[in-house]
Amino acid sequence: GESPLACEYRVMRPAVALIMIGTNDVLYGVDSSTYRANLETIVQMSINSGVIPVLSTIPDNLMEPGGSPRVPEINDIIRSVAGAYGVPLWDYWLALQALPNKGLSPDNLHPSFDAAPGTSAIFTPDHLLYGFNMRTLTALLALNAVWQGAMY
Repeated sequence: GESPLACEYRVMRPAVALIMIGTNDVLYGVDSSTYRANLETIVQMSINSGVIPVLSTIPDNLMEPGGSPRVPEINDIIRSVAGAYGVPLWDYWLALQALPNKGLSPDNLHPSFDAAPGTSAIFTPDHLLYGFNMRTLTALLALNAVWQGAMY
């Protein structure tokens, strides 16, 4: 009778949750007020469960010519909610901007990746040209910042 998030928190008992939602909301036309309310519910549930929520911005969606205008709108909501609740922000979108195709794969939606086995966590300059590698690195940096700032 509990939500999947409440169940996950009860069973796994995490200290920190990296939260990235919004890409599918953009694709399926979820309106901004509903998106904000859903994100705020997740943040409040996290806080109430003793979990530090770290909100991540979402990557661009370049499937449409010129990109989706909803991505900046969603990212502004994410930044606003992080500020309003005083929770950490992981600006993954910003980390992707200087990468080839803004860190996206040829489908212009999902993060790019190196197809060679075992390369998803190599943080040399040539491997950090891929969106998934950048996501892994920036996630670790966000976790380290939370650990240093709130848990140490």
